[in-house]
Amino acid sequence: MTGGALSALLYGFSLAYLVAPDTFDSAHIIEFVAGLPDFVKYAGKVLLAAPFTFHFWNGLRHLSWDMGKFLSLKGAYRAGYAVLGATAVSTVALVLM
Repeated sequence: MTGGALSALLYGFSLAYLVAPDTFDSAHIIEFVAGLPDFVKYAGKVLLAAPFTFHFWNGLRHLSWDMGKFLSLKGAYRAGYAVLGATAVSTVALVLM
């Protein structure tokens, strides 16, 4: 679900840039975002960073399963909690950039 939303944003912006490059160029986007209140900027960053970091860390979890690691129930839960913790920390780090 979140991966689909991130892809839709990427492709939507790319198509909008192809259709109307004068409207969606970098200068206009920077000007628009600079005019937004801070809470909107941070909320937008969280909405983009959280699914991105979750998919990154959970992808590593799935790769570990492919290698035969963390396959027990206890191991799967521990890896899941590690993914959630790493997602929270990396989301905060990306938002504060």
